[in-house]
Amino acid sequence: MVVCLYRERDFLSRLLAHAEGCYDDLVVVHDGPDLDDVRLLVEAHGGRFFERPRRFAHESHFIFAWKQCRHDWIFRPDADEFPSPELAEWFRNFRTAPEPAADTSGFEFIFPLWNGSSQATSRWPYRQALFNRQHIRFVGLSEQWFVTDGKWERVARILCHEPGNKNYGVDYLLRVAKRKRWLYATVLGLMRPPAALDCWRWEDAGWPKKWEAVRRHPLRTAVTRLFSSFWGNAREMIQSGEPFKPLLLTHYPLHHWITCTTFRAVQKEWARVQLLGLEPGGMVERGGSPQRVFILDGAGADAKWESAQRSAGSCWIVSRNTPQNDVRRISELRARVLMRLDDLLIHSADQVAWADEFLCRNLVCGDTTPTG
Repeated sequence: MVVCLYRERDFLSRLLAHAEGCYDDLVVVHDGPDLDDVRLLVEAHGGRFFERPRRFAHESHFIFAWKQCRHDWIFRPDADEFPSPELAEWFRNFRTAPEPAADTSGFEFIFPLWNGSSQATSRWPYRQALFNRQHIRFVGLSEQWFVTDGKWERVARILCHEPGNKNYGVDYLLRVAKRKRWLYATVLGLMRPPAALDCWRWEDAGWPKKWEAVRRHPLRTAVTRLFSSFWGNAREMIQSGEPFKPLLLTHYPLHHWITCTTFRAVQKEWARVQLLGLEPGGMVERGGSPQRVFILDGAGADAKWESAQRSAGSCWIVSRNTPQNDVRRISELRARVLMRLDDLLIHSADQVAWADEFLCRNLVCGDTTPTG
């Protein structure tokens, strides 16, 4: 079993309790510094714990985690998921059963929608959660799905997903902070070729077809998927025996629309920033909200900073060319980062320390923190 998480110790504890006897090997990867002693919990259950740099998306750590596994068949729930008693029994039987057919890449389980206090569905949708790593291909992009060599088999057992909030609908897509992080991690990743990310058995130069459609024609894809997603999921809902609930079906088309239109907006911003001589970068997080990052690289840094400071966009700027021993210049850059925090109405007691760490990371200054 592989779990990638960020500060979800209580959820992980629940998962481990429900999954007892369901796995032979436990690998847990933490997205960023472990501040909650998750390591102790994992090791108490006989697992192996790995702490990796903050990437804002679990998918960025999957390939690393899969390489640590001792077996090819991998169960990969999120920390806030857990198997129902019936599914837990299925897993225990699976461990001692003969190897599945050679053309079986993995298994899908019922993955009920959760309204914050109870399951909103009972037979739909399905979720891919158990797979053979030798029979799938994958790009380490947020919200990337598995590309299989064979087929998925459906198992009518429930994999529960019970986070602290509703896991579908408009509020979930637009207001939940981690959804925003995943969204920007996705669209920023799509701005580069797959080879710029970790890949598992993915040898194509281009993206999987569904992502390539977003990259090439984001608006057309957004409109197309508004309709195709609704009717496709409606058909699956009815075929699975779930009572027809049209309001629940709006979640998936809206998800596609937001992803496609956000990619288009970032694509335009990316081009504008490159035109100014800036190098588009990654993403940082403050105050529970992700911010796009652009690293200044080249002449005219001060003039471009003034221009960016006046803009309404979420744009951080530091200089990648500043010598590490230029204390005065580093102090100026630190002040700019702090000013940008204030511009975005983000206030924290550890802002100065965080600004130093941000500068250190972007100036590639090793293990030392710049001071001024």
